[in-house]
Amino acid sequence: MQALLEWATTAKQEAGALGTHVYEDLEAASRFCAVSEWAGAEDMESHVRGGAFGVLMGALDALGPPAAFSIARQEAGNAAETIRSMRRLRGGHQPPIR
Repeated sequence: MQALLEWATTAKQEAGALGTHVYEDLEAASRFCAVSEWAGAEDMESHVRGGAFGVLMGALDALGPPAAFSIARQEAGNAAETIRSMRRLRGGHQPPIR
């Protein structure tokens, strides 16, 4: 947990960082999710090659089972509108998204 918090504190000060967050899974003890948002792919790539992420990777490797990673790219526009559009294509009911 300490390594994740240190990563988040350092990463949010890097060029292009729009936000960093660490979440704990309420159903699985000691399972965490780290989320960061970057202004562009170049900023994220620079972060991944940098020291703060390297320290986090070293800590994760030392702690045990391999960490799972995913990278999501949000396209320009409103994510809620994208979801509504997807649901319209399926022809499903659209409860309001708030």
